[in-house]
Amino acid sequence: LNVGAVARAMRNLGFSDLRLVAPPAYDRETAEVTALHATPILDALTFHPTFPDAIADAEQVVVFSERPAENPAHSFTLPGW
Repeated sequence: LNVGAVARAMRNLGFSDLRLVAPPAYDRETAEVTALHATPILDALTFHPTFPDAIADAEQVVVFSERPAENPAHSFTLPGW
């Protein structure tokens, strides 16, 4: 359900390139439950074994997490970003 919710939020914010890093499990049908109008993002998502692999070709990276920032100097709140 979380992947679908992320895809929906990405669509609402204008993002489209969803990359999953070593997910322990992924079920497309479950993701579709919360992905309202964001199935194209689910269609195009990619899987990567590590975070460096996932961002190797990226010029800019935006990561959302509930975890506390390890390096607060590189951490922003959404309004601040």
